[in-house]
Amino acid sequence: MHTLHPDVVEGLVRAVDMAEERFQAVVIWSGDEVFSAGADLQALLPAYMTGGSKAIEPVEAQMQQAFLRVRYAQVPVVAAVHGVIAGRIALGLNPVIVTIHSFTPVYFGKPRAVEFGVIHDEDPSYAKAILAAAQATTNLRAELNAPYSAADDVTHSLRVLATPYGLPNAMLEIRNDLIGSPEAEEAMAEALAPVLNMGLVEIQKQAKAG
Repeated sequence: MHTLHPDVVEGLVRAVDMAEERFQAVVIWSGDEVFSAGADLQALLPAYMTGGSKAIEPVEAQMQQAFLRVRYAQVPVVAAVHGVIAGRIALGLNPVIVTIHSFTPVYFGKPRAVEFGVIHDEDPSYAKAILAAAQATTNLRAELNAPYSAADDVTHSLRVLATPYGLPNAMLEIRNDLIGSPEAEEAMAEALAPVLNMGLVEIQKQAKAG
C-alpha cells in the first residue's frame, strides 16, 4: 500500500537534497495501482499505545516539515500519480479524489473537540455533502474546514490532482485517538464508507438538477 513510514519520509527529504545538489528534478512514482495509502499508522501504533498522542507528535511534525520541504524544493517535484488520473479520465471513469489524514486530539496544549473534519479547496460541493451525510448518519462531531482549512495551505493534493481536472474532491481529517487500533480503524472505515457514497450520490443529484 506504499505507506509513509518515517524512514520513507526521511528518504524523501534526502532525495530532494540530492536533486538540488546534482539533478534537475524529483519524480515520485509507484508501479502499483495504489500510489500511497498515506502515513504508516502501524509504525506509529507502539509509540501511541505507550505514550498517547504526545508520543507521535514528533513524527507528525517530521512529516509536515518533509512535505513543506518537497513543496518548496528548488527543483521540480513531480508525482507520477497524474498519469493514473489522466488515464482514467480518458477511459471515461471520472475518478473522485479524497485525501485522508489524522490529527492529534490536543495541539500545543489545546484540546480539539472536532472528531471528523471535512476540508475543501475551491469547490466545496463534495465536502459539504460528506459533512451533511456524516452529521446525519454517524455520532461523530463533524465540522467543515476543521481542524484545518485551505487557508492553512493543506489542500495541495486537491489543488494539483483534482481541481485542474474538475474532479469531485475533499480532504478528510480523523482525530487519531479514534483510530488507535486496527479494530478502531476498521470501525471508522465502516462508518465513513457509506458517508462518502452518500455524499457522492448527493452531488450527482445536484449536477443533474443544475
